[in-house]
Amino acid sequence: MAFARREAGILMPLMLATFVVGDAGRTLATTAMQAAGPDGSTGATLAVLISLLISMFGQLAATALVLRNGYSLGEAFSLGVSRLPKVIAIGLLVVAVALLMALPFVVVLGKSGIDVTAAGAGNGLPLAARLLLIALIAFVIWLGVRLTVLTALIVDKNPPLIEAFQSSFSMTRGLGFRLVGMLLLYLIIAGVVAGAATFVFGSLFALFAKATGLAAISSVLTALIVGLVSGTMSLLATLFVAHLYKALATTG
Repeated sequence: MAFARREAGILMPLMLATFVVGDAGRTLATTAMQAAGPDGSTGATLAVLISLLISMFGQLAATALVLRNGYSLGEAFSLGVSRLPKVIAIGLLVVAVALLMALPFVVVLGKSGIDVTAAGAGNGLPLAARLLLIALIAFVIWLGVRLTVLTALIVDKNPPLIEAFQSSFSMTRGLGFRLVGMLLLYLIIAGVVAGAATFVFGSLFALFAKATGLAAISSVLTALIVGLVSGTMSLLATLFVAHLYKALATTG
């Protein structure tokens, strides 16, 4: 928070241009995908991906500002963009590992004669599938907290992929439970704040739309408010992780 107050002049435009735009765009695109029906919408899907990239730009740039004292916004963006391909590659690798871990769960469902789509909603899961699902969720949480500082590590030192994973696991050794606690705390606070903002402003904008007939504008304004709130929370989380990495790197 001290860093955010001190660097507010550079963090505010960064947040508005990336975190807020990315989160608001993702909200609008997701709404458009849901409205498109089961077949979805190619344009909305592309918009979601672009919004994710914009948010990622912001996270990498904010991390660079923490790790590189005196960097300008342009320099932070440049460093973040240079690290983007490796961050995307690692993200895809982690998703692939999670999917491989989910295969036993799908196999158990298939052998039990349960539709995977219906089982995803928790309908009629056999005991073995439930145990595998719990194990999968626990593994994903454990993997996530052990890789908490991975992005900051890549922005700072840009190590090879295998070395990046090894370094992140090494730096977070013994911190698993505390990091899970921080994650839960963040999710609770962010969820409550975003939910309250959506309810209050969404209700006001809904009344405005009902009075004027401008439903589209109401959706855009609600998405902007949600983007502003969630973008602020995402920025604070990014700054926290970057400072956590600095502290762990200093202590060795």
